[in-house]
Amino acid sequence: MGTKALARGYGVLTAAERFRLTTAAMARGDEVELVRLRAAARPVAAAVTDQFGYTVAFAEVAKDHWATRLHAAALLFRMRHLADAPGPDAARMGAAARVAAHLLGVYAEAWAMFCRGAGLDPAAGDGLVEFEDTVRQADEEAATMDVTDAEAVAIAAGDDWQGDAPDETLPKTRESVAAELQQQYADRLVRWGVTGLP
Repeated sequence: MGTKALARGYGVLTAAERFRLTTAAMARGDEVELVRLRAAARPVAAAVTDQFGYTVAFAEVAKDHWATRLHAAALLFRMRHLADAPGPDAARMGAAARVAAHLLGVYAEAWAMFCRGAGLDPAAGDGLVEFEDTVRQADEEAATMDVTDAEAVAIAAGDDWQGDAPDETLPKTRESVAAELQQQYADRLVRWGVTGLP
């Protein structure tokens, strides 16, 4: 029996059964099968509030932002650990840790700027992820390092701090990250069918 014949039976499967087949098709990159499975799915009626698109778009951007901050936190913790180890790379790792500390501050301040610009409370993004405490711990450690914008720019422009070549781009700024967040939010709003910013 061919896959077309099998697809005719997809309509009698439960949603859970079709979901398992859908994830298997996604894993193997079978676009034809995905189209067939989606075509067999039955529509459901759902009622949502008129603020649903705003809420989901904000939650998506907030979670992505928390993940970015977690990445910077992991970089800070790893580089601090390597900087404390004896060896020829300790100074470079120390510089990398300082850049990660600076990024953590930039990300936190950019989030507040983005939220204020959208008329939202920056704390509204709190509690959405399980790893928030880890990021907060890294934020506290980064604050004690007191890395200035000028120092971060100097490190980034410095000779071979990453072990390759000097960076030609400046580190991210609060303004550039806030603008990225605003664009992500606008894009997500469009995806959820919202036509105007809050």
